[in-house]
Amino acid sequence: MHGIWLHCQARALETSKAQKNPAGGPDDPEKLHSQALTFFQKSLEHFEQFYGILNTYTVKAITMVARSYYALNNLEEAVSWARKDVDTRKEAFGLSDDRTRRAACHLTEMLTVHRLDITFHETLQNHADARNDEESVKTYNFDEVLITKEEITWELDPFELPEPKRIDAVFRMMEELDGFSAFKLRRDTFLRFLHAVRRSYQANSFHNWVHAWSTAHAIFLIISRTNAQDILGPLGRTAAFLTMLVHDMEHPGLNSQYLIASGSPIALEFEAPSVLENMHWARAKALLTKGKPTDVLENVSEEDREAILQYIYTGIMATDMAQHKSIVNEVEARANRAQQGIAPYDGSSEADRLELVRAVVHAADLSGQGMSQQTAYAFGRGVFEEFHNQSNRERCENLEQSEFMRGLDTPLAQAKAQLGFTHYVVTPLWSNLSSIFPEVEEATMRIKERAEEIDFNEVHSWGGLNHGLINGQRVKMSGYAPHKQ
Repeated sequence: MHGIWLHCQARALETSKAQKNPAGGPDDPEKLHSQALTFFQKSLEHFEQFYGILNTYTVKAITMVARSYYALNNLEEAVSWARKDVDTRKEAFGLSDDRTRRAACHLTEMLTVHRLDITFHETLQNHADARNDEESVKTYNFDEVLITKEEITWELDPFELPEPKRIDAVFRMMEELDGFSAFKLRRDTFLRFLHAVRRSYQANSFHNWVHAWSTAHAIFLIISRTNAQDILGPLGRTAAFLTMLVHDMEHPGLNSQYLIASGSPIALEFEAPSVLENMHWARAKALLTKGKPTDVLENVSEEDREAILQYIYTGIMATDMAQHKSIVNEVEARANRAQQGIAPYDGSSEADRLELVRAVVHAADLSGQGMSQQTAYAFGRGVFEEFHNQSNRERCENLEQSEFMRGLDTPLAQAKAQLGFTHYVVTPLWSNLSSIFPEVEEATMRIKERAEEIDFNEVHSWGGLNHGLINGQRVKMSGYAPHKQ
């Protein structure tokens, strides 16, 4: 009780309901919060020892430890304890308990309101990372890329691939697409660019660096194994590959609709409705600004620079799911031409090349289910978690909830969502694409197999389930090994 009294006294002083003493005095709010924290920590230790972690008193002590750290502006500890508060309440009282919901809303508010503070700490870390990245530029052996073209197949698992080999693979793919030779791209500049891009991706469950790498891997396979490489030429090939690397830079793990509805600073800065895509484009263009150490286009002619940037912009905008229907219609029309024995794309037409870039970029962005089974399941679990997290935020903030993101904490809901996405969204796009380019039929068949694996009579045994959400626990996926659950 003494801890509660100290906490309340400090809060009263902060809201001017009591007379404040000079800083450091007996009634200084910060000093009172520190004293309260000490009491709460001792109480927590006592309650947990004698009553267990799921006891009501223990849970209340966890809540007050989190609140005390928050009052002391120790955001890192506050967020950590707030997560523990939510997780413990879920296990002790369930998801439907009002106090569990309030704890989740408090955590959401903390993360949202103090995003700038968290970003500041991340920025400090990024400065350290940048120094390490520059050191790696100096020591990287550009003459010894430790992965061959033959190893880059649909079976290559991005989650199992060590980061150095991922970097090597990007170099190998860029080399095979003639990016280095055709435009005299400096390899040290490209590595700086690659490090900057990699650092820009947040530790989201799905929209992270591994997703970006995997889409670059997919577009390489689409282009290099089909006559798309001839239609696009070196310029189009290079631009399409760069597009996939940068297409989700700084993605917050939330969609544009949420950012607009919640009044996010991102939505205020970038044009609606394609808020995210405009942000990704702005971040990519900043790295490619003349004079920047990350400008991989430094040796490209002005005309080619403008053309590459136009391709990248077109490609990034094509990753907006609002463009899906129109892109599927475009690809279907091209597939009909191919079936009639007419060349689907005219390589001499700038409009045709841009349309092809839209098609292959969008297909690569939706290629996760065309990978190996375990890779497809891993990406699917990541999507479930991002959707679930956004749905919780929408509910906590009294926003209109996205129907397709709701209730993903049951096996049936996850299976329905995945089947709908795979069968009605991904399959039509890839089926038409493989009619134009039969060489990608392998990926199309895998997409269909993922849909066929879902048996609603045995839904609890479906391998793509995110069991963390079903068990009421947040799955801790950074994007590096989510299928090992």
